[in-house]
Amino acid sequence: MNSCQFTIVIPTFNYGRYLRRAIDSVLAQAGDDFELIVVDDGSTDDTSAIVRSYDGRLRYFPQQNQGPYLACRKGYEESRGRYLIFLDADDLLCPGALESLRRQTHRDTAVGMVVGRYVNVHTDRQRLSSQSRLTSSTEKNFHRFLTGKLDIVTGATAIHRDGVGLLRPYLGRIRCGMETACIAQTLWHFPAVAINDVLLEVHDHPGRLRNNMREIENAGTELLDAVFNPDILPPAALKYRNRYAARLLRDRARSYYRAGNHAKAKMHFQNACGCDWRSVMDFRNTRRYLISTLRTQFSKPELPEITVGDVRSDGVVQVGGAHRLWGHRRHINEDPLRSITRCAALGDTVLLRLRRPTLLVNRLQDIRYVLVEQGQTFGRTGFSDGFRQFLRSSLFTRFGKDHITSRRVVQPVFHRRQTKNFDGAICGAVSFHMDSWQDRQTLELPSEMMQLTLRAASRAIFGMSDNRTANEFLESIQIGHWQFVKNMRSLVSLPTWLPSKRNRIYRKVLATLSEKVIRIVQDRRRQPVEEFNFLNELMAFRDGRGQSLRDEQICDHILPVFLAAYETTANAITSALYLLANHPQYQQRIHDELDRVDWTAGASCTDQLPVTTLAVNETLRLYPSTWLIARRTLVPHTLPGGAVLKTGMDVYISPFVVHRDERYYDDPLAFRPERFEDTLERHRSAATYFPFGMGPQACLGEYFAKSLITTTIAAILNEYSISVRGQDPYQVYSVNLFTIQPSESFKVDLLRRRISRKAA
Repeated sequence: MNSCQFTIVIPTFNYGRYLRRAIDSVLAQAGDDFELIVVDDGSTDDTSAIVRSYDGRLRYFPQQNQGPYLACRKGYEESRGRYLIFLDADDLLCPGALESLRRQTHRDTAVGMVVGRYVNVHTDRQRLSSQSRLTSSTEKNFHRFLTGKLDIVTGATAIHRDGVGLLRPYLGRIRCGMETACIAQTLWHFPAVAINDVLLEVHDHPGRLRNNMREIENAGTELLDAVFNPDILPPAALKYRNRYAARLLRDRARSYYRAGNHAKAKMHFQNACGCDWRSVMDFRNTRRYLISTLRTQFSKPELPEITVGDVRSDGVVQVGGAHRLWGHRRHINEDPLRSITRCAALGDTVLLRLRRPTLLVNRLQDIRYVLVEQGQTFGRTGFSDGFRQFLRSSLFTRFGKDHITSRRVVQPVFHRRQTKNFDGAICGAVSFHMDSWQDRQTLELPSEMMQLTLRAASRAIFGMSDNRTANEFLESIQIGHWQFVKNMRSLVSLPTWLPSKRNRIYRKVLATLSEKVIRIVQDRRRQPVEEFNFLNELMAFRDGRGQSLRDEQICDHILPVFLAAYETTANAITSALYLLANHPQYQQRIHDELDRVDWTAGASCTDQLPVTTLAVNETLRLYPSTWLIARRTLVPHTLPGGAVLKTGMDVYISPFVVHRDERYYDDPLAFRPERFEDTLERHRSAATYFPFGMGPQACLGEYFAKSLITTTIAAILNEYSISVRGQDPYQVYSVNLFTIQPSESFKVDLLRRRISRKAA
């Protein structure tokens, strides 16, 4: 390497799904006068394996959860370049970016900062940043940057190492915004120039740290203190402190406004005006302030309590507490689990006012009647209509003959005898993921299980061993899913054909998702994978006339299967491990079983590990994969309990409610896996246990899901004991009215087992 002109530092934490994109964009740059450093701040995903696959083309430094800006500091300390570029792990350098910076730094060797432009890539559009109008006055540049008149991001900026070195030390407790201090202080002390070239693509996606409201709230005034550190800036700079404080408050007001917290949005804007009267000239924030003021004064009234209303002659209890316009929809939208549980406590058949009259059924004979005995005379509901747009013409959205036809395609792959064919792929993915774990390591369990299950589901469904494509695919699914949820929970639903902004965004998201699935299918046709997986089985399928499935048909089948295999199993594994961490006596029973049975990863768990299987069954009782089943009457019915249903009524059945009913289970809220010893089939036949539904429309993937859950738990507990941090109760919520997720993240500690007989 010639003398090093540029060091590109990528700080990362569990961004393996995007990291290759960032690394490849750097390594594709022309020239040999740059180096790439990746600083891994305690990632538990496949970051380490991804970085090491580049075989010396970059330098890699792991550290243990010290925060993103201490990761930046580590990159600076290890760097050799005259200029540093701090690139987020989910963004990418544009082709020719370093060449543009190289020309400018060679032309002006005294420059302290070179600022380029960037493209912000949103789900539905792209926005090009304006060119920064820098002047020869360092103080003026400093002032204009802090007041928001210069748009500068570190990924599109080369900062002289002397400027980066000013910020001593990087403050680990501030997790977002510290780049502001670095840029501002460099602008004060060094001349800077701007170029018109586009150097960076900034990719927006759900869950970015910079959009995390908790981090924004925790930042307090520490960022302000870091920017105006008297050890770095002279007293003359302090006259700009209030202007910058006002800008910070306005930015936070905007963030709270977008998050729907209008009281805090209003308060922060008022404080901004107190710091600097010119804040009232920020017309967009002034508009938000007025809207927040109106919404706080005319906010939604408190929801009335769900109560017993009138009782019909057929014994149906009409639920009270309905809004005269919205009925009970706000109750369901704001807290669906609590609302359905509260309604179920009013009677065995209760009537709610939702988009249409909806009967919640809790009597066992009625449940069997709806799901099993008359299953073909109950169709999909409006939920399924919404899912049909998201999941296309899949098994999840079809009914009647179309459902049977689709089921015949998918059912053979997920037959109980076939699930063992997935074991090798699942165990290989789980073992590979666990290779990065260490003794006494702390894991953020929900996100860790999401990444682990993503790897296992990608391998079993698509035959993917590389998480990169799977993560890009998953990102599109998550965006589409959140948009679907937003549409579904809206009190006013617009027709899908209406060209509203929401519908336009949703259609574009769905089109992108379909393109990615079809691309995966086409790539597999060109390069087959010799391993049992769902995609290969769909491609090999032939109907009675010998016809294979078209790419679009494969896309229709594989998308919902992947979503179900990934999300619901990840949540179930998280719940099971949390329960076992809080019940060490039962965890020990599983350890004893794994030591006693000659089980190896890849062997069928559900047959060989009965104690572990009981724990899974009990977890699915408390936290069923599908907590609410919705049907719509196609013909009039009279339920065995006497309730009369008209054509077009919706019927809700909740496994979550039935599984926790004290009429069917002793101490129903307790984790007691032994309750299912020799009784599981009896509970199934009695309709007191149906975490995957029942009848002709029951989930086909039950055995696959249970095998994946049990295999993962066995593989983890075979190597580690786990204990949970804190004593807060495990809380769940439902964002989409179908699945259950942990409401809060939590951490567990790993302790490598030293008593395993096989290990010894």
